[in-house]
Amino acid sequence: MKTLRENLLLQFSVVTFVILGIMIFFTARVMKESAANLVLEEATAESVSIVSHLLPGQLTPEDFQKPMSGDRYDVFNNFMQQYIVSNRVARIKLWSTGGQVIFSTDRSQVGQSFPIDEELRQALEGGIGREISIPQKVENEQERNLGTLIEVYAPIYKTNSKEVMGAYEVYLYFAPFAQFIAQHSRNLYTSMTVGGILLYLALFLIVRRGWHTILFQRREADTRLREVQGLNSLFRQNLVERDQTIESLRHLSTKIVPLENLNREELIVEYNSLKKEITHLAEEVSRPHLSE
Repeated sequence: MKTLRENLLLQFSVVTFVILGIMIFFTARVMKESAANLVLEEATAESVSIVSHLLPGQLTPEDFQKPMSGDRYDVFNNFMQQYIVSNRVARIKLWSTGGQVIFSTDRSQVGQSFPIDEELRQALEGGIGREISIPQKVENEQERNLGTLIEVYAPIYKTNSKEVMGAYEVYLYFAPFAQFIAQHSRNLYTSMTVGGILLYLALFLIVRRGWHTILFQRREADTRLREVQGLNSLFRQNLVERDQTIESLRHLSTKIVPLENLNREELIVEYNSLKKEITHLAEEVSRPHLSE
């Protein structure tokens, strides 16, 4: 932790990678959801196009009065298989306004009635119902083994009228779209990761240059501080020595030699002692000192 607190480059690297990781994760997640919504929009647009352009000429109000059977079912099913059904389509159903299946590419479902769910209600009221899910509804018992599906419900209008006579439901396999979304997500993760690394390297070089400047200035400041501390110590030492010299001079100036009590030899010894002490003090005073 101490290294992390003191090293600016390490702090920058940790913070940058955390932020980039969060950005990449949430951005990719949002983009993945956007891709799924785009797939749903395309599936919806395709279904609405089919309902608007192909079905009106093949259906009459009488077709929604009872489930298709016999030749009528065969004729309409052939049309659906030839022009609408593809390898992307898992199932197609037509619903009456009462919630009865009047046609299904799975013939065993024709004639069954179910409670009208939210998506079907939207279509019967003139709107568009859609969702991506693993079929779990009561009417989806025979679609549950088909995996995740895109369900789209669209209204079927009477010719030259805004009156809804039934609804069209198509189940599209989601797997091909899921592969596209997964590949798109991988490409997005890769691109954002590479971009994030390049951005980190560019910023790292800038921060590294600044950090080296800070380290250089810090070393210079430490050197100056040590010099100041050394000069301060020398200054204090010189002050102490000067005080000692002054004190010695004061002591010398007050020293009284009783000459009348000294003989010639003692006088010579005292003289030499004073001479040495004065010489020593003179040398101390003449030594260079720091100015105050």
